[in-house]
Amino acid sequence: MHSFRTIALATGVAALCGIAAVPATAQFYKGKTLNVIINYGAGGNTDVQGRSVLRFMEEYIPGKPRIVVRNMPGAGGIVGTNYLVKAGKKDGSMMGVFTIAAMAELVQDKALQVSHKDLVYIGAIGQQQIAHIRRDAVPGGMKEPTDFLKIKEPFKSAGHAPTSSKDVSIKLTLDLLGMKHDHVTGFKGANDIRRAILQNNVQYTEDSLTGYYAGVVPVLVKPGISAPIWHVGVPTKDGGLVHAETVDKDIPTFLDIYKAKHGKDAMPKGAAWQAYRKIAQLRQVLRVIVMPQGVPEQAVADLREAWAKTTKDAGYLAEYKKQNSSELEPLIGNDAQEVVSELLTVPPEAREYLQNIVSAK
Repeated sequence: MHSFRTIALATGVAALCGIAAVPATAQFYKGKTLNVIINYGAGGNTDVQGRSVLRFMEEYIPGKPRIVVRNMPGAGGIVGTNYLVKAGKKDGSMMGVFTIAAMAELVQDKALQVSHKDLVYIGAIGQQQIAHIRRDAVPGGMKEPTDFLKIKEPFKSAGHAPTSSKDVSIKLTLDLLGMKHDHVTGFKGANDIRRAILQNNVQYTEDSLTGYYAGVVPVLVKPGISAPIWHVGVPTKDGGLVHAETVDKDIPTFLDIYKAKHGKDAMPKGAAWQAYRKIAQLRQVLRVIVMPQGVPEQAVADLREAWAKTTKDAGYLAEYKKQNSSELEPLIGNDAQEVVSELLTVPPEAREYLQNIVSAK
């Protein structure tokens, strides 16, 4: 079985060859400033990973431009995405490091005034997502992930915005499992959610590997406050999910927990499962490095080459592994562009299901 990401990466060599078509010797960025938008708040998962990328990537950009970072949070990443496409300068001076707001496009959220197809992709990072809950929300305490299924009383889950992939994943999975919960949305960053969990104002959420290992583990897991339940998993061509190599073996997939409740041979079906597999596919391009369309080819070529070199930088790879307890899963240039275009295609019944999930209170 081959994962969605494996298929996409198969053309990676071709993408790198395409970069060479525009020589980097002209040093397009010499003496210039590269303004970078991060579409979530300072100190959150996207900000931590984005600034790490930029710290290493800037060393490989010909001309060594001055990099200025601006956080533009709001509406689950939509505010920053709208800004870059609609107002971003097309002279090569603006770039975004985003957590992709593709879920908003899948459900046709009117707040998203642009399409992710209107972006030029420098690269992307795939990353799994881990669900976790306060141990004291589980009757008798949380000893193993399947203990989560013992919960009978409603608990509070937390997210960023109705169309955030985090919010949709939370509501969809808990719906599939029949778990009663009250969802609280509108948290601008992951740190805000962690504070709410510490104060027991909410009990449950999901985090990317960056957020989980860099923030959740030291603040919530090691002190014994919270425990992991499952991770999304890697979609397979036969319609299932398998354990991601980037996640600890003792953290099962959502499908494992589903089967623990419904039987080892049980398999989710219908629009709900189609929708969840779309979320699993979205995890393959969780963070994206993008520019508005219409930017000079030289700028795109220089930045794609810089990202390609960054993905092989020993220092960056070591820092990434320290932050995420896993290996980097990168896409470069046109590979990321093609994956996103495919992900934005969804069967009508799955789109309708996602829209119902988003509108549900």
